[in-house]
Amino acid sequence: MPRIIKDEGHLSQILEQLIESTGEVEKAVDTLVADQGIPKRVVESLACGLDLFPKRYEANAGTLGSEGQKKLLQSKALVAGLGGLGGHVVEQLARCGVGELMGVDADQFDETNLNRQLFSDLNSIGLDKTEAARNRVAKINDAVEFHSFACKLEDLETNVYDGVNLIFDCLDSIPSRLHLQDMG
Repeated sequence: MPRIIKDEGHLSQILEQLIESTGEVEKAVDTLVADQGIPKRVVESLACGLDLFPKRYEANAGTLGSEGQKKLLQSKALVAGLGGLGGHVVEQLARCGVGELMGVDADQFDETNLNRQLFSDLNSIGLDKTEAARNRVAKINDAVEFHSFACKLEDLETNVYDGVNLIFDCLDSIPSRLHLQDMG
């Protein structure tokens, strides 16, 4: 059974040694995740803190720097509405490395969504928009934790908002927008 290490400084040292021995940030991250059972976003954040970027974030490095990328990986965003706008927002947040995403939408995809909604395709007809978003995020960035809430925004427990750094209003109804405004 692997020894669980919780000290961030010690984890960073182990990560540096793994990167040195494997020659690849990605292999070192995956090894540490497998050995220690730590979420991948946490280990990627440690790597960025060492100015060692997984390839997926190298394009961000010049703009965000290591602290900026680390902050993204440690961030939590809620996207309210996963249709036309919300699908694009979730996709970009996952690609840039926001560590935790929460998607809220009570709808399922139907044929009328095919011409304009990113997560809508022939295989997603009848599927909850939250499930389609979860599937897409998993294919884009396996370090991102996606929490889905297949319900109306008004039905969410207020503790769901705890720790959320940013909320994206991608809603298509005024009452839901007013509710979201009241929560902020």
